[in-house]
Amino acid sequence: DPYERNKSDEAFTAELEERYKRLSLLTLDLAEDAGEAARNMADADKGDKPTWFDRRISAANPLRGARRS
Repeated sequence: DPYERNKSDEAFTAELEERYKRLSLLTLDLAEDAGEAARNMADADKGDKPTWFDRRISAANPLRGARRS
């Protein structure tokens, strides 16, 4: 049935468009994260503050806050 096939094609096209939109948003998020990481690395080179990466590593460190002997 051509009508059913056309309906199926339209649904497939709509799904592809939605996936493309989500992928575009993810790509923008990654680009923003990369930009933030680059700015943080530049700040770290100046010695201004801990970088985003340093904060993440420190937060993930199980020995954080433990006394060092």
